[in-house]
Amino acid sequence: MESLEYYKLKDELSDLIRGEITKSLSNERDLQQRYISVGLKVAATGLAAAVLALGVFGIKSFYEVDTAIKKIPDIINKRVNDEVVDRFNNNNPVAQYELTLLESAARSVATTMSVQNRGGNFLLDARVSDLITRALNEKTIKQSTKLSLIGALSTQKLRNVSPSIDQAVLAVVQQIGSQTTVDESDLRRCIEYFSYRGPERFVGEVEKIYDAHNGSPEIRLAIGRYASALQRDTGNLVKKLEKSEDLNLKYLLHFRELKNGKAKQVNREIFHAMLAQAINPRGDGITLSDMIDHIDEIDEETGIEIAGQMVDAISEYARFKNLFLAVQDESSDDPSFRLYTEDGAKASVSMDKSEFDTLSRLATSWIGDNLKHSKGQFTDPIKQAMDFWFPRFDSDGKVTARKAGGFILGDVRKTRFVAPDGREIPGDNLANRAIVTIKRIGDEITVQLKWTDEVGETKSMPIKAIVDLDPDNLRQYGVWRRSSNN
Repeated sequence: MESLEYYKLKDELSDLIRGEITKSLSNERDLQQRYISVGLKVAATGLAAAVLALGVFGIKSFYEVDTAIKKIPDIINKRVNDEVVDRFNNNNPVAQYELTLLESAARSVATTMSVQNRGGNFLLDARVSDLITRALNEKTIKQSTKLSLIGALSTQKLRNVSPSIDQAVLAVVQQIGSQTTVDESDLRRCIEYFSYRGPERFVGEVEKIYDAHNGSPEIRLAIGRYASALQRDTGNLVKKLEKSEDLNLKYLLHFRELKNGKAKQVNREIFHAMLAQAINPRGDGITLSDMIDHIDEIDEETGIEIAGQMVDAISEYARFKNLFLAVQDESSDDPSFRLYTEDGAKASVSMDKSEFDTLSRLATSWIGDNLKHSKGQFTDPIKQAMDFWFPRFDSDGKVTARKAGGFILGDVRKTRFVAPDGREIPGDNLANRAIVTIKRIGDEITVQLKWTDEVGETKSMPIKAIVDLDPDNLRQYGVWRRSSNN
């Protein structure tokens, strides 16, 4: 049976523990409860349990209890303070709160930059750059948040990305690559970042990724897009890509050569093979939208000569496959354009208004350039191009549908129009602006001139040439014009 001295010791022990913890850690409730429970355990289990419990504070025997009780406050302070220090080092609520704020701020910055990407060029404030660097380097920030930042930074509209951000992105790439299971879409987003941030500087890193993951179509495509942005053949990456039989890589490397001026002629075999895949997509790869963007980029880099070859290659492919272009829902604010077969079956994904606008603008430039070289004669290639690029208007895509596009020639007072029989009509005889369009019967294509005379009556005649034409005066007409942004 326990003695009165035991109960006295028990009560003193519990009181001391409660008092010291209350004084030392009034704001650390979970530690309070843990150490208070020591005293309660002593009270509940008896003297032997008290000795064992006090042993954690250095008590060796029952006879030392009285002396040890006097030392307990200092021992508790040391042990508890040690634990508090360790806890704040590993689970500091202040640091955790700061990291929570950093995570939230990083997501907000990524969202804001994504919105700004839709506008003009913009710069990063030094504080924002510092926040991005910290977020990318902080191990506790979610990978999805880091990738959102990297994706938002992947734009040509942002000019002042600091080297510290580049290094942080490289660290993220290494972290992703070291994972047991690598998410290829995560690596793809990092490769896209390299494409926009001076690709020559990251060739070595991208080459490592290619060596490790070239069995992935998604990674090959991302690296092919990256390589197409390289100005120089730095390292061995391009040589390795050239050995691949992947059509997407072949096309992207050829696009790179055209853009850099290393190739002067479009490889139509590659272009047509890529076009066949793009207009009838069966999976990930170069899309029709990609090819349209590439043609537009070629025009900006090299002029209409190479871009015109690519535009002509599209119409050439269409003729070979018996495809034609038709507009859908002309009355809509957002009409679409699609390639059809002669029986009216859809043959491709549709082009939206902006994509068709790009192609129609480039086709107009190509036709005008060729008319200049032919001295105004409508040669068969020019007529074939006009026949294709003036779309039909029929929601069912019937081959007999009426033409829905043409050219307005603008000021024609100094222009002469030549009929098939050699007759000429001076432009100053026309009371209104002239419209040039196409009429097709079977395989025969004729160019038609239409105008309105002095009394408002519509006139038309076939023509074979336009003399003294200024090709820069060609303007889109009809649904072509109404459906474009030009």
